[in-house]
Amino acid sequence: MLKDKRLQIKESYLLYLEEVPKHKFACKAAKISEDTGKRWRDEDSDFADLCEAKIAIWVRKTLKRTKPEFQLERLLREDFSQRAEFTGSEGKPLPTPIYNGISFVDMSK
Repeated sequence: MLKDKRLQIKESYLLYLEEVPKHKFACKAAKISEDTGKRWRDEDSDFADLCEAKIAIWVRKTLKRTKPEFQLERLLREDFSQRAEFTGSEGKPLPTPIYNGISFVDMSK
Protein backbone atom coordinates (compact mmCIF):
# COMPACT_ATOMS: atom_id res chain seq x y z
CA MET A 1 0.00 0.00 0.00
CA LEU A 2 1.31 3.42 -0.89
CA LYS A 3 2.50 5.47 2.04
CA ASP A 4 0.64 8.73 2.00
CA LYS A 5 -1.27 11.12 4.22
CA ARG A 6 -4.38 8.98 3.78
CA LEU A 7 -2.81 5.96 5.47
CA GLN A 8 -4.73 6.36 8.75
CA ILE A 9 -8.05 6.68 6.89
CA LYS A 10 -7.21 3.64 4.76
CA GLU A 11 -6.39 1.65 7.89
CA SER A 12 -9.75 2.51 9.48
CA TYR A 13 -11.43 1.55 6.20
CA LEU A 14 -9.69 -1.84 6.24
CA LEU A 15 -10.54 -2.49 9.89
CA TYR A 16 -14.20 -1.81 9.23
CA LEU A 17 -14.18 -3.92 6.06
CA GLU A 18 -13.00 -6.94 8.05
CA GLU A 19 -16.05 -6.64 10.31
CA VAL A 20 -18.62 -5.62 7.67
CA PRO A 21 -17.52 -6.61 4.15
CA LYS A 22 -19.32 -3.86 2.25
CA HIS A 23 -17.31 -1.04 0.69
CA LYS A 24 -20.29 1.30 1.00
CA PHE A 25 -20.30 1.07 4.80
CA ALA A 26 -16.52 1.04 5.11
CA CYS A 27 -16.53 4.37 3.25
CA LYS A 28 -19.09 5.79 5.66
CA ALA A 29 -17.08 4.59 8.65
CA ALA A 30 -13.90 6.15 7.24
CA LYS A 31 -15.82 9.35 6.40
CA ILE A 32 -15.01 9.28 2.71
CA SER A 33 -17.26 9.11 -0.34
CA GLU A 34 -17.86 5.84 -2.16
CA ASP A 35 -16.21 7.39 -5.22
CA THR A 36 -13.08 8.07 -3.17
CA GLY A 37 -12.99 4.50 -1.87
CA LYS A 38 -13.36 3.14 -5.41
CA ARG A 39 -10.68 5.49 -6.73
CA TRP A 40 -8.27 4.43 -3.98
CA ARG A 41 -8.82 0.75 -4.83
CA ASP A 42 -8.34 1.47 -8.53
CA GLU A 43 -5.18 3.56 -8.05
CA ASP A 44 -3.51 1.51 -5.31
CA SER A 45 -3.33 -2.21 -6.09
CA ASP A 46 -1.86 -2.98 -2.66
CA PHE A 47 -4.84 -1.33 -0.99
CA ALA A 48 -7.25 -3.20 -3.29
CA ASP A 49 -5.53 -6.48 -2.42
CA LEU A 50 -5.78 -5.71 1.30
CA CYS A 51 -9.49 -4.95 0.87
CA GLU A 52 -10.02 -8.36 -0.74
CA ALA A 53 -8.00 -10.03 2.01
CA LYS A 54 -10.12 -8.38 4.72
CA ILE A 55 -13.30 -9.57 3.01
CA ALA A 56 -11.83 -13.09 2.78
CA ILE A 57 -11.10 -13.00 6.53
CA TRP A 58 -14.73 -12.06 7.20
CA VAL A 59 -15.93 -14.90 4.96
CA ARG A 60 -13.74 -17.43 6.75
CA LYS A 61 -14.94 -16.29 10.21
CA THR A 62 -18.56 -16.30 9.11
CA LEU A 63 -18.41 -19.73 7.45
CA LYS A 64 -17.23 -21.28 10.69
CA ARG A 65 -20.58 -20.29 12.24
CA THR A 66 -22.83 -21.63 9.46
CA LYS A 67 -24.15 -25.06 8.60
CA PRO A 68 -22.24 -26.89 5.86
CA GLU A 69 -25.34 -27.26 3.67
CA PHE A 70 -25.91 -23.50 3.85
CA GLN A 71 -22.30 -22.93 2.83
CA LEU A 72 -22.71 -25.20 -0.18
CA GLU A 73 -25.92 -23.51 -1.26
CA ARG A 74 -24.40 -20.04 -1.04
CA LEU A 75 -20.86 -20.56 -2.26
CA LEU A 76 -21.55 -23.17 -4.94
CA ARG A 77 -24.90 -21.78 -6.01
CA GLU A 78 -24.90 -23.33 -9.51
CA ASP A 79 -24.55 -26.83 -8.11
CA PHE A 80 -26.42 -26.78 -4.80
CA SER A 81 -29.12 -24.09 -4.77
CA GLN A 82 -32.79 -24.98 -5.13
CA ARG A 83 -34.15 -24.46 -8.58
CA ALA A 84 -37.50 -22.82 -9.18
CA GLU A 85 -39.43 -22.99 -12.42
CA PHE A 86 -42.13 -20.41 -12.85
CA THR A 87 -45.33 -21.48 -14.55
CA GLY A 88 -48.63 -19.87 -15.40
CA SER A 89 -51.99 -20.74 -13.82
CA GLU A 90 -52.47 -23.80 -16.06
CA GLY A 91 -49.01 -25.19 -15.34
CA LYS A 92 -47.60 -24.05 -18.68
CA PRO A 93 -44.25 -22.22 -18.65
CA LEU A 94 -44.56 -18.46 -18.66
CA PRO A 95 -43.41 -16.68 -21.84
CA THR A 96 -39.89 -15.31 -21.81
CA PRO A 97 -39.85 -11.49 -21.91
CA ILE A 98 -37.93 -9.99 -24.80
CA TYR A 99 -37.25 -6.50 -26.13
CA ASN A 100 -39.36 -3.80 -24.39
CA GLY A 101 -41.17 -6.39 -22.33
CA ILE A 102 -43.00 -7.80 -25.36
CA SER A 103 -43.20 -11.56 -25.34
CA PHE A 104 -44.01 -14.07 -28.03
CA VAL A 105 -46.36 -16.83 -26.96
CA ASP A 106 -46.67 -19.81 -29.29
CA MET A 107 -50.41 -20.43 -29.29
CA SER A 108 -50.08 -23.60 -31.36
CA LYS A 109 -49.17 -25.70 -28.33
